[in-house]
Amino acid sequence: CGEPWPCESGKRRISRDLDGPERARHMAGRLYEAVGDLADVDPRRLYVRFLAWTWYEPAAGESADARPPSPSRGGGGEDAHLSSFVDDD
Repeated sequence: CGEPWPCESGKRRISRDLDGPERARHMAGRLYEAVGDLADVDPRRLYVRFLAWTWYEPAAGESADARPPSPSRGGGGEDAHLSSFVDDD
């Protein structure tokens, strides 16, 4: 797909093959590996990339791409969805 893994087609394939808890466990393992392999990448980004999307279970007949937007405390920009994972203190 040309994007960092898991790209949208990878997410669809994983979602098709694994149910919610299995999908989360599988991707938690990939996150653990990525933290070691991609030490220069902000762990919050890795969390969003590898694990945050796994909670969503599409309704019958609904596309896996119909996920609701990521949580945010407002604002915009590329990292707006990370703000809910950052401690303001």
